[in-house]
Amino acid sequence: MFITDIDNQVTDRYAKSLLSSCGTEQVIIKRLSDNSHDWVGSIFCEFTHGQKIDEAEARAILHEAAMNIQYILPAFID
Repeated sequence: MFITDIDNQVTDRYAKSLLSSCGTEQVIIKRLSDNSHDWVGSIFCEFTHGQKIDEAEARAILHEAAMNIQYILPAFID
């Protein structure tokens, strides 16, 4: 998700409250999923001041971070 205007792009009041509670103006959220595409978490990159962000570049940076995180976390054994 690439949200540049929380007030106008986020319709859910609860989500809007969470995203803007610490002065966040813009946010990029990368969904993390396992091999069966189940959600396991998210990476948030929040900006407290408006930024000119290239969406493709931000997507690539968060994807690289997600790939690095998967090697740090221990394997989940059910």
